[in-house]
Amino acid sequence: MQAFALRATTGRSPLQLIERNYWLLPVQERSGTDLRMHSAVLGLDLRLDAGQRRFHDPATGEPLRSHAEAELARQAAEQARQVAEARAEEESGQRRALKFWAARAMSDAEPVRPMMRGWK
Repeated sequence: MQAFALRATTGRSPLQLIERNYWLLPVQERSGTDLRMHSAVLGLDLRLDAGQRRFHDPATGEPLRSHAEAELARQAAEQARQVAEARAEEESGQRRALKFWAARAMSDAEPVRPMMRGWK
């Protein structure tokens, strides 16, 4: 019945290939709507949570990112990188300007003469 419920929701029967034959994967029901099966080949759990198929890490139970979630995370990281690069470029320009003005101030200043007798 559990395999039928998964098939009715996903449109496919969960199968595994064992010695040139396909067999139904054992499906475990955790609650009324939460079905789970384990893929030994992938080393992941496939869960059906409220009609959504998601891979989970069996060690932590955490879901793996979907393609859309991974793409959003990649875009956020790219935007953060661009902001950091712009900030670093601005700070670099400020350091160059500070060095320029410090060098100019030093060249405009009178040289310091020793305050010792005998020095001219």
